[in-house]
Amino acid sequence: MTTKNTEYQELQPTIISFVKDLPNLCSLAGLACTMLAIYFSILGVYHAAMIGMIWAVAFDWADGLIARKMQGRTGNDRAFGGQLDVLIDIVSYGVTPAILLMSYGKFEPIFLVGAFFMLAASAIRLSYFSTFGLSGGEKYTGLALDNNNIILVFIFIFEGVLSHGVFSVIFYASALGLAALNVSQIKTPKLSGNPINVYALAIYTLAITGIYGMEAFINKSDIKIYDFSNSRIGISTMVVYTVGTFDLLHVGHLALLEYCGTLGDVIAVGVAADEVVSSYKPNVPVIPLEQRLEMLKALRFVDIVRPYYELEYVSACKELKPGIFVIGEDWGDKPHNIDVEAYLRAEGSRIIQVSYNPKTSSTKIKQTVIAQSHRGKYLAQEIE
Repeated sequence: MTTKNTEYQELQPTIISFVKDLPNLCSLAGLACTMLAIYFSILGVYHAAMIGMIWAVAFDWADGLIARKMQGRTGNDRAFGGQLDVLIDIVSYGVTPAILLMSYGKFEPIFLVGAFFMLAASAIRLSYFSTFGLSGGEKYTGLALDNNNIILVFIFIFEGVLSHGVFSVIFYASALGLAALNVSQIKTPKLSGNPINVYALAIYTLAITGIYGMEAFINKSDIKIYDFSNSRIGISTMVVYTVGTFDLLHVGHLALLEYCGTLGDVIAVGVAADEVVSSYKPNVPVIPLEQRLEMLKALRFVDIVRPYYELEYVSACKELKPGIFVIGEDWGDKPHNIDVEAYLRAEGSRIIQVSYNPKTSSTKIKQTVIAQSHRGKYLAQEIE
């Protein structure tokens, strides 16, 4: 008996030995993309999450194509690869879209319900497939789960042109619709089994990467990397947004930004470019825009710093999705202010107006510097 057990242990391969199998490496690469998608979904960096989601599909399809073309794979290799693929599929096409849905819904309880249905449908769909396989050896019963990612990344392209409230409804309905199709009795072809479809997916993947990558490139200078040693940033994140010139950074600015820090988790600051300031003030800022941005980025209680080159705030709010917008006492009722107020009210965000520090301002500092300069000039003339 002992001899038989010893022989069995010698014949049984080690767990890690299956990692060197190329299709399994491809599957694990897809899992890495899925982890990035989950990570960026939680952060709310959705363009990066979309890239991770579509590349997870690309690697999933590639591992099947490689496995079919490889020679010398054993029955154990195929069985292990199949089990690994199923387990990764539940994470890539069930867990990830569910987390994305909850994150976009700001983790409101109603979105938890939708996320559960997506995840449950994925688990049921995969269990059915593992039991019965392909219908007639050619078609899936129910919509294959990889279609969830393929469809959702396309739908998300329209997120930037719709209000958060409208797109939330569309996204929620789409997620539930996909979940229903996953467990339906419809018969769908196995798209990944056709090399032509694999090449079509490759083109689609590159196109999606280009679309969302361009968005990331445009905004790369606006967003600081989050420091997770700072516990302020959690899963349910309240973004607080404020705007201003921030010329000659002083204690009044610090008091405003520190107050913003008490209201939420992520503090975003919009900084007016010189041309914006000159449209409503007689003088441009003393400190150049790039230097003003750098000074604000250095503050520990500021997470996002972004310039704006036009006198409007709606586009930034659409991207940042602030729960609170902090304005100053001189806000006024100009058209661009009214526009963003209407947008934020429609989104259910709060607007908080604060008073400025009466002891100091950039204007007072400039006046003091000019006065001292003149006084020094007069003293020099008296000495002469």
